[in-house]
This record gives sequence, C-alpha cells and structure tokens, in this order.
Amino acid sequence: MDMVWPIVDVNSVNRFSGTALLPSSENGYAKTVQYCLASGVSVNHINRLGWTALHEAVILGDGGYLYTLVIQLLIEAGADKHIKDRQGITPYEYAKQSDQTAVVHLFEDKLVNDLTLEDKLFVLYKEEYYDEALVMTQEALSRDNQKGNLHFWKGFILQEAKNYKSAIIAYRKGLELDTEDIQFYFYIANCYRLMQQPEDALKTFDVAIEENPENSFLLYHKSNYLRELSRHPQAIGVMKQLLDKSPERTDYLFHKANSLRASNKHRDAIQTIDLAIALDGDNDLFTEHRNQSLKLLET
Repeated sequence: MDMVWPIVDVNSVNRFSGTALLPSSENGYAKTVQYCLASGVSVNHINRLGWTALHEAVILGDGGYLYTLVIQLLIEAGADKHIKDRQGITPYEYAKQSDQTAVVHLFEDKLVNDLTLEDKLFVLYKEEYYDEALVMTQEALSRDNQKGNLHFWKGFILQEAKNYKSAIIAYRKGLELDTEDIQFYFYIANCYRLMQQPEDALKTFDVAIEENPENSFLLYHKSNYLRELSRHPQAIGVMKQLLDKSPERTDYLFHKANSLRASNKHRDAIQTIDLAIALDGDNDLFTEHRNQSLKLLET
C-alpha cells in the first residue's frame, strides 16, 4: 500500500539557513530525513556554512551503520556528492579524508547490487513494516549473532517502534561484540534521549568519551544534546575541547558563540565569533552574529 508521510514545511530554515533536512542529516535522524525528502525538501539545499545535507551527514557523522543509512536515503533522492563547501571540499572528499569506507563505497556505487538482507531491511524500514523487519533480523541473528550490523538493525527497528528499552539491549549486544565500536554508544544515548532520560544519555556519552578521548564525533553530539537541553555552560566546555582539537572549525566557533550569547556572555561571544570571521571573513553569517551580540551588549 502507499504510505502517507507526515508533511514537513519545505520552507522552514534554521539559524544556518538550513532546511529541516540538514540538521536531521547531521544528527542521524533517518526517519525525519525520509519524511523531509518525501515532502519535497530540496536534497541539495546549501546552508550559510556552504554545506548540503550530505556534507552534514559526512562531516558530523561517523560513517557507521546509521549515517550510512542516512546517506543512502540522500543519494537515492539525488544528492550531489560533488558540491563544494566554502573550503572547496565535497562530501565525497570528506568521506575519503575521514576513512568512511562504507560511505565511500556508496558514493562510488561499489556496494553489492543484489537484494541482500540489508537491502531488504532498508526497504521494510522505509515502508515502516517494522514487525516484518524484526522477524527477518531475528532469523538472521539465529543463524549468526556475531555481526554488528544485525544488532544495529534489530536495535534500530525496535527504536523506531518506540521500544527503547529493548533497543538498548540490542545495541549493547553489538557493543559486546566489539567494545571499540563506539557507534553503539551513540545509539544507546539517543534511546535515552528519546525516553527523556538526559542523565543516562549524558552518562553514556561520558563513558564512551572516556574510553575514546580522541574521538570528536561523540564530543560533538554530546555538545548538541547539551544545547538541546539548554545546558549552555556545559556545552561551552565541550566546544572548548573540540576547538582544542580543531581550532579551524568555524561551525564549532559559531556553536560556542551561540551558547555564550545564551549565557549572556556577549563580550565572549563577540571574541569567539571574531575567530570565525578571521577564518572566513566573507561569510555574513558570522558578521551578522557579531552585530547582534554588539546590540545585546548595548542593552
């Protein structure tokens, strides 16, 4: 039967002038990505950082099971892997630079074209046939329970069906197979987020970050969640850690400046956005932010 998708406002944009598709791709909200595309949101819309949804999913993703799924949805909808951002870099080039092998294979169309188990699960997921997908996953796990991708799919299907506790159990099984496969921490934290258990979500991030201190993916998404919770002082601390690793990241500077502004630290916000302006002086997103902070400082 034909699915009736929720309608997404195709004209709505965020502070980056990005449609709903861009932050959904950034955060790995695959179903929202699907709904955006079904509603006619432009797949190649470029925000004021010069990023498309593909840029968001590659730069701010980890190339794991979830982000590969998101990127597959975008590619199916006609996303252009060759659009350059303000640094002149394409999503395809970012994927190669960050060794996102599965994503590179997607871009190069090197994945197996036969209707594999994952292809079938992908179709069932898109059509929201979660019961059928879960049965298929369980049958596959009964034959071989040593494959991380199957534990991801089981957890992800349960998560989409809002069975979050069972999803966490499935994700933990995937983590047990390889304790260094940190993507499962992200999935578990997101389940706690959906259950409105922020302390458990943050604790999950912290455990993962302590075990993988060099991994910026987890730090960034912890900062995103802290901003979502309006815990800006903590978010500022995390952004400082990220900027210590990558001082050239203007998106990090912009997020930090926003949290400083939300904390009524307007002078600090101006100093931070000045660093972004020094890196990309032609971007009026940053100069606008600076001018707004100056006005707030005067009030």
